[in-house]
Amino acid sequence: MCLKVGNAHFRLRDFDAALRSFNDAQLFVVREDGEGGKDAKRGARLRLEGQIMNNISASKARKGDHESAMDEYTLSLRLKKEGLRNGHRDAVTDVANTLHNIGVLRHDLGEYDKAHESYRQALSLRVEKCGVEDLSVASTLVRVGDVYFLEGNYDRALRSYTEVLNIWKKRMGSMDPAVASILHKIGLLYYRVGPYHRAKSVLKQAIKIKKDCLADKEVTRIDIASTYHLLGAVLTAMGLCDNAIKCFKTALRIRVKAFAESESSARHLSILTTKLAMGEAHRLMGNADEAMECFRDVCEGRSRRLGFGHESTAEVMKCNALLLAESGNHAAAVNLLLKVLEIQKSRLGADSALVAETLTHLAGSY
Repeated sequence: MCLKVGNAHFRLRDFDAALRSFNDAQLFVVREDGEGGKDAKRGARLRLEGQIMNNISASKARKGDHESAMDEYTLSLRLKKEGLRNGHRDAVTDVANTLHNIGVLRHDLGEYDKAHESYRQALSLRVEKCGVEDLSVASTLVRVGDVYFLEGNYDRALRSYTEVLNIWKKRMGSMDPAVASILHKIGLLYYRVGPYHRAKSVLKQAIKIKKDCLADKEVTRIDIASTYHLLGAVLTAMGLCDNAIKCFKTALRIRVKAFAESESSARHLSILTTKLAMGEAHRLMGNADEAMECFRDVCEGRSRRLGFGHESTAEVMKCNALLLAESGNHAAAVNLLLKVLEIQKSRLGADSALVAETLTHLAGSY
């Protein structure tokens, strides 16, 4: 019962309550072991202990206690492997699940080589146990693709995402929300490396699926807003700024409505990010007044939530400077770029690529 209660708290993202329940479950198992149950059903008992340790690890990881989470995962893996040696029929799946979770933690810590190794072991076990088209295989392949994407290995990332897309379409249907989520990832990849028309195509497919699933509440409007924002960025890169602005306005309308009563800084910053992108599209179209209004709102919002000296605030100031330079006000543009440069050097270091970019803009503004 404690394990089920902990799982419920975990799904509700109440990780402190989840940890309390999982720790209670662990104490119960230890007590049962002391009463002789361990010898009678050793494989099943080890499996249960391993599951509890796995869930404790996941809760700690979500709370940011990564070192302790890794220790718990290591213990969970040892218990599950011992259960495997004792012949428990579900132990292979359990070991694969913990290897996958260790990969996720390594991934989040930026230890990409170690993440790949954990994912590779999890994939091997899952394919052996369930076959190459099992949903558990797809869930690990998504993570493999994400690591490749972060490493800049876009060809391998695309191969992983494509394998996942094929599995999910076959197992869940072409209009499932999971299919939309992987199309979003593929669209982001094409946005990074091109061609843009492919990014545009897959993102439109993702939006259609998400809209169809919205009625069944399988996706949220926020999911749709993120894809509209990305499609707007793609259209901006293609020079289709008018259509891009329509996408940004849709994303903005959804986010403002959804976050109206939220105090979360992350959520409000996502609104500002969309408004910044919309301002840039206006700038490229020559709509100086609309662009300036967007940039002013974003600069005020980021200054309030992050501070005037934050690099994200400097990013908006740079957009403002470019707009001033394009309107012929070079003196004001230079003064603003000098402030941007000071912030970037302080926050990012003199060798930052953004510092080099700002210096280039400064040279062009004199």
